[in-house]
Amino acid sequence: MLTDNVTLLSSLKHNYICTQISKQLQRYKQFEALPELTLGINNSPTPDISVFPKELINPNFFRDVSKFSQMPTLAIAQSTMI
Repeated sequence: MLTDNVTLLSSLKHNYICTQISKQLQRYKQFEALPELTLGINNSPTPDISVFPKELINPNFFRDVSKFSQMPTLAIAQSTMI
């Protein structure tokens, strides 16, 4: 079953839809939409797209983080339930 989920998450359709949603979200200048960002909450979920207020996103390119501790305003994830 894990293989099926991995296939679904990396499919052309899945990536196309995520890209289209991200493009639409870019219209809202006050928000930043980030793909596949692991959140440092509960079970460390990794939504397909996490949307944050732009002022919360200040990447330090010399010191990266693997889990983002802030809660997103919106998280979009594919359901794995069939």
